[in-house]
Amino acid sequence: MKALCVISGILLILFLLLILPVTVIADFTENKSITVKYLFLKFRFGLNGKKKDKPKKEKKKQKPKPDSDKKKSSPKKKHKRKIAETVSEYAELLRELLKSFGEMLRHITIGRLYVNVSVCGEDAADTAVQYGAVCAVIYPIAAFTESKITVKNMELNIEPNFENAESFGEAFISFSIKPFHVISAAISAVKCFVKFKNSK
Repeated sequence: MKALCVISGILLILFLLLILPVTVIADFTENKSITVKYLFLKFRFGLNGKKKDKPKKEKKKQKPKPDSDKKKSSPKKKHKRKIAETVSEYAELLRELLKSFGEMLRHITIGRLYVNVSVCGEDAADTAVQYGAVCAVIYPIAAFTESKITVKNMELNIEPNFENAESFGEAFISFSIKPFHVISAAISAVKCFVKFKNSK
């Protein structure tokens, strides 16, 4: 009888642990970090990895080279990556994640979703093209997210910047989900994978 009570107590504790929500906060603003909260536990992972400055070695002074050598060794201009390309890549990654965990989406609750993007191109025409490309990616994903996931607070701010400035982007999201649904989705994904393998 005592053994049955102990087993029942353990199962009850496990059940409570599985239905208590886990909160994830992904901050891609100034303080780039990912925080995971569960009960009284809190884990924070910083994304601003600063490299330690290595001591500089003294270099021997070299004689100045003639102008002809300087022209040959002049560095080439690097291709500047457009913000529209970066947004498209992250959007493609998000689509793949949504496909993989489609069953789990309806159990997620987003407390806050914040996206702020300032689009600036080489000139006014390029800025307008990039702005349209960014809007064509972000707004459909936002609409899909609202249709599949419970969103309490969403703030999207996408603006074209026609002044001489660089493109800028930041995001913040906090969401919660119960571990039970994560495990269930993982089991379903494994079953689908095994079924796919056996069908070949």
